[in-house]
Amino acid sequence: PLLVGSVQLAPQAGPWSFGNNLAGVELHDVGLRGTASAAGGIRWGTTSITVLSIRNLMENISIFNFVATGAPGLRINYMVTGRFNRLYTYNNGDGVQIFGGTTMQFNHLLSRVNARYGMTINNTSSSVTDLTIDEQSVIESNQNEGLQVLTTNIANGQISVRNTRFENNCVAAGAYQMTVAPAAGAADTEVLVLDGVRFVTTNQTGDLSIDYVEKAKIAHTTFDSAGGKIPLKLASANARGVVIDTCRTVGGTIDPDGR
Repeated sequence: PLLVGSVQLAPQAGPWSFGNNLAGVELHDVGLRGTASAAGGIRWGTTSITVLSIRNLMENISIFNFVATGAPGLRINYMVTGRFNRLYTYNNGDGVQIFGGTTMQFNHLLSRVNARYGMTINNTSSSVTDLTIDEQSVIESNQNEGLQVLTTNIANGQISVRNTRFENNCVAAGAYQMTVAPAAGAADTEVLVLDGVRFVTTNQTGDLSIDYVEKAKIAHTTFDSAGGKIPLKLASANARGVVIDTCRTVGGTIDPDGR
């Protein structure tokens, strides 16, 4: 395996790029600082499912100041069995971009003050079949959604968010802190799980909007939307099989039918 550790780099003009069927790569204790024109921080895989990254690890990584429009702190084109522990993305175009992969785990993710999304999952090339955010992750103060899940004509598998805090995302857009919806076509996210999540909202439209989901379980989740806001919106009849278990709303009203 390739191991890179204990590195603090000067401003980078372009992303570190890993592809060509790499397996067992470990990055740890690395800080990447971008520039106004840099294309992004770290990129895994290519847009082809045949050229992918397998069983890789990132741990104690800080990626910040990649401020070009849409420039990601971390971009995953395709990965199989990736673990990301204590990843900090700050003041990038997007915090994390994911375009395909399976069995990806983000623990202690901190994605904040990015110009667009804290994390965006956009399966334009390949399905995202199993992705989890867990272990006291915090996604806050991003200009657009903290977490955006888009599907095209390819269905996603299971997206799980556990023990995570969303706070004051959609600073500019004024929409929902987390959205699950189709970008084009009508493919579904097959399973959506939220457990132990807390949304803290001040000026946003609401906390969570879901659409085109086959099954969803939302448990032990607190929606802190103020009065007049929407804690949970089921955007259409295509949000199916939704189970809500032991949740709490502080203010606002759940919208069950996309009104």
